[in-house]
Amino acid sequence: MKTLFRLFSVASLAFAAFTTQAGTIEYPAGNPLFKLELPDGWTTASDKDGNLDVKANDKSDFDFSIIPAALGTGQDVKTFLPELAKTMGKGMKEFETDEIRDVTSKTGMKVMVLAAKGKIEDQNMIITLAAFAPVKNKYFIIMSIAEKSVDEAHDKAMGEIVNSIKAIE
Repeated sequence: MKTLFRLFSVASLAFAAFTTQAGTIEYPAGNPLFKLELPDGWTTASDKDGNLDVKANDKSDFDFSIIPAALGTGQDVKTFLPELAKTMGKGMKEFETDEIRDVTSKTGMKVMVLAAKGKIEDQNMIITLAAFAPVKNKYFIIMSIAEKSVDEAHDKAMGEIVNSIKAIE
């Protein structure tokens, strides 16, 4: 019985690492620069580097991360995104990237979106990168990699999340 209790306690702690946070999320922690809205039941956790990991509330294991863009000196985000996609797609067969699309969210945030695709063991994979700057020259990237059908199933929710991004003034 004690072993079962310990096992349950460990499982509870692991589950608690992801906190249910439907509603408004502010990021980065400690000095938030922007906020966004997550669907009901989606969970968030900060990784060891302070990046924000978000997980959908379904059995698909769909997730994405929000990270500060690690731009090199003088590097432009439009150059950085394709390089990041190529790094993420390393090892994929039939890898290709689309052109960067410039979009404006419903809140007025300018967002650059890059999609890439490839295959891993005959599974069609989609990489999606969305870069935005809540303050001048301080870019963040929403990044995901998922099997094509999983990515498509979460397309509407991701569109709503991107449309909700708003700088904190």
